[in-house]
Amino acid sequence: MTAWLLMAAALAGQSPEQARWTWTLYGADGGDRVVLANEIPDTPSLRATLECDPGSGAVLVSVFDREGADAGYVSIRSGQASTASQGELAEDGGATRLTASMRMEHPVFAAFLETRALALHQGENRWTVRLGARHGALLNDFAAACGG
Repeated sequence: MTAWLLMAAALAGQSPEQARWTWTLYGADGGDRVVLANEIPDTPSLRATLECDPGSGAVLVSVFDREGADAGYVSIRSGQASTASQGELAEDGGATRLTASMRMEHPVFAAFLETRALALHQGENRWTVRLGARHGALLNDFAAACGG
């Protein structure tokens, strides 16, 4: 299996480390919390998460270990749409997490569903959350589970 993964990564122009990162959806089948995580499965390694309480219509977007993050306002953008949110900083298992919130009915979330790219801006810092085409169905399932 590892040899196949290395060969597939090489053919895709990715390092083995990049090839291990994926998006995984948790809790969409009736859990207390729905989480879409950009992670290396079966490790504590996270780049980003989207979280919600099922049916709430509210989404928390978190990015992990991002230099320059602070607890100030965060601009959230996708396509031509933008909104602002109070950013919260927390230590999570030795990693620093910056979290911002938004409502699913906001044009930013609609643009995110279309582009599969979301950018968090804070001063000169920018962190991008991007789902490739092969993970678009997971984003749609996340939205369906979270919709209010």
